[in-house]
Amino acid sequence: MITAKMIANVEQMGGNGSVSKTDLQTLEKLTVEFADELALLGVKVTALEDDMQVVKEDVAGLKKDVDGIKTYMKNGGMDKVKLSGDILVRNYAMDIDEMTGTINNPERKAHRTETFLRLQMDAQIDENITARARWNMIDNTNNRIDGANPAFTLNGRQWDGGNKQTGEVEVAYIQIKDMFSFGGDFKFGRDWYQHGHGFVVHNYMDAVNYTKRCGDVDVALNVFFDRTNDNQPIVGHDYYNVWNINADYSTKGHDLYLGIYYNDARFPVTDAAGVNVKNNKEMRVEFGASGKLSNNNDKVKYDLGLVYSSTENTGTNANTGFYDDESGILGHVAVKYDDQKQLTAKLAYTFADDESHANINVENANRYHDGDETIFEDIYLSNMALGGRTNLDFNNLSDIKLEIGYTLKDNDKHSFRLAYDHIENDKNDKGNVFSRNAGNQYNADLEANIITFEYTYKLAENTRLRLGYQNSSVEGKAAANAAQSSPDIDTNLFYTEIYSRF
Repeated sequence: MITAKMIANVEQMGGNGSVSKTDLQTLEKLTVEFADELALLGVKVTALEDDMQVVKEDVAGLKKDVDGIKTYMKNGGMDKVKLSGDILVRNYAMDIDEMTGTINNPERKAHRTETFLRLQMDAQIDENITARARWNMIDNTNNRIDGANPAFTLNGRQWDGGNKQTGEVEVAYIQIKDMFSFGGDFKFGRDWYQHGHGFVVHNYMDAVNYTKRCGDVDVALNVFFDRTNDNQPIVGHDYYNVWNINADYSTKGHDLYLGIYYNDARFPVTDAAGVNVKNNKEMRVEFGASGKLSNNNDKVKYDLGLVYSSTENTGTNANTGFYDDESGILGHVAVKYDDQKQLTAKLAYTFADDESHANINVENANRYHDGDETIFEDIYLSNMALGGRTNLDFNNLSDIKLEIGYTLKDNDKHSFRLAYDHIENDKNDKGNVFSRNAGNQYNADLEANIITFEYTYKLAENTRLRLGYQNSSVEGKAAANAAQSSPDIDTNLFYTEIYSRF
């Protein structure tokens, strides 16, 4: 009877009234306990049931809000804006000895100091919206050239990336989680993009990016609409978008990935009448896998990658060097060892045929400020010394690489890295990794042996010092056209750098 009176009082107050949720929950338990007796008394509990349903919905909503607040606080909470950055100072000396060839610089020496300072801002607009911007505040490179030809400037290559300039904003995007009812995350703006082994895309790009987990597969849809290289837009590339879909799947210690890139472009190449005569279709498919060689051994792993590229042209574009209707393959296979404590090792083989156009935009100099490494990293370092291209298409090129890393057992601040690359480059009418420029391409076979040694000392948690030496020995070959014969070149490179994040 007491429970019945309380129910009546709640109904008279018109629902919740001034009754607390705790009291309503207690009253609900009593109603369930005395359900039969209340029925005999003729008491209707419909209003109470409605009130309790409202309470349940409120509690469920509160739980969701609490989970959102926890995530929000985990990602920075009420710290709306965070500032960070990094700085790198590097100095190197280079000695180039060209034993044969037609260039009148048998011995050249170069000294250069590079400095860059970047400032990054991260903003937590709300629990679902974040923004990031990174400004390249200072990028200063000074050359000093000794030798018979003071005009020799190493093509102005910079290790910190060809697409960076003082005052340039290299990252600027807004990311929105669960933007629509179907879920997934959107990103709008410029960011670093890489997928798989980074054979096709490995650089800063302006893009619209959508990611979502579909069952056990992570899916990404991208539209790349701006890429830069050597402080200038890539020839022809910025006149069209690149459409891309990526898929990643992991199972039992194995990671699989697939990336498809497509564009249908109209290059700004016209005939005498001003009619566009250059149409171009490009398709690239990159897929690969990595994981443990044995389920019982976590130290030894494999790494596989393959890129199929197809280009269909209505005409030859002298700017890009693409030929008509080409289909090429780039492949990579590696075995890695990592004991998670002291020793790492890698044996890899990478190859490509003469019609491979795997690269859309690849930056090969990011390991030096703790970025992701590409297979071209050490080759690019030597290639810079020889005045070659920044981004390597890897046409008709094969590379056998052996790399060993070691960290001291009693003092992990000291680590060493030794790498050896043996390169063979068959005759390639479009130039090759060691071509100096479009007007002076080597049209002959090449062989090169590159040895790189680095010592790294960890000064603090976010600061390290690195000393390095590289020897690049190129064995040139004769060509029918003497001007295109590849010379014998021996290069010694010493570098010192300090890098810090704050």
